[in-house]
Amino acid sequence: MSVLESLKEELKEGVLENEPLSRHTTFGLGGPARYFYTAQTLSDLIKAIKLALKLNLPFFVLGNGSNVLVADQGFSGFCIKNEARSISIIAQKSQVIADSGVFLSKMVVEAASYDLGGLEFLYGIPGTVGGAIVSNAGVMGASIGDFLISATLFFPSGEIKRLTKRWFEFGYRESRPRHLNPKPIVLSVKLQFASNRREEILRKIQHFQKIRNVKQPNERSAGSFFKNPKVDSAWAEKYLRMSGISDGEILETVRKTGHIPAGWLLEQVGAKTMKVKAARVSKKHANFLINYKGKATASQIRQLAEQVTKKVYERFGILLEEEIEYLGDWK
Repeated sequence: MSVLESLKEELKEGVLENEPLSRHTTFGLGGPARYFYTAQTLSDLIKAIKLALKLNLPFFVLGNGSNVLVADQGFSGFCIKNEARSISIIAQKSQVIADSGVFLSKMVVEAASYDLGGLEFLYGIPGTVGGAIVSNAGVMGASIGDFLISATLFFPSGEIKRLTKRWFEFGYRESRPRHLNPKPIVLSVKLQFASNRREEILRKIQHFQKIRNVKQPNERSAGSFFKNPKVDSAWAEKYLRMSGISDGEILETVRKTGHIPAGWLLEQVGAKTMKVKAARVSKKHANFLINYKGKATASQIRQLAEQVTKKVYERFGILLEEEIEYLGDWK
């Protein structure tokens, strides 16, 4: 029996061949997946992962397709689209249980309808709960890992474990699962919200959305491309003074967070003027690489990322690290 026949026998007609991944990423980029399946429930997701392991078929699980850059060549294995999106509210404990395929904004709004807030900062981040946990997504000093009670993970051994926050070893845009190979898959999470007036929660949501509208571009992108590098505040102060840069806001950011904004570093090296054909650095925010008018390729985006990384390293001696993940068959 062929791989396709085996997949269809277990997963029925939901299996597609040569599905363009550009349809499933916020960049609008990526070649075809040899096999593609949309999991509507956690049971579907677990079944698909177990089948891939049984067939020894390379696979990856895709959420909203943000924070990833898929190769133009696509992926010669099995892409599982996670659309498991169940949400349960435990109002008396101010807790939310969400499947990993739930959109972050949807979870925040659903919780708000029960007068539960505290994670308003996640609103507008174009990702899902599972991806957010692995990358410890957040903004302005707050991260989703701060609110995690526990998460249920599927391990490549076939084990399903419920693990507490401590196991994840969260850091800035970091978690333990991100560095495991092969990676476990987040199935669901339990998060601690806080009771608040719905009007106040909605006001905060609007506040964060307004900031994003002002600072972030509308063009197709993967969100922030690079992590904010960790730096010593004494070094930052000395460097800024030597360079004749009087940017008190940046210095204050470094003192508070221990990180210097990648967007600021990129702007200092003139990244906003850089492009590789239709792959461009956003004029609005230098840490956003964009697919200009939908005409770029993934290879051009990656080439541009390498060029701006080199510029920052030559100027500051800082090697930028991608926040996004490269998926697919890169040559």
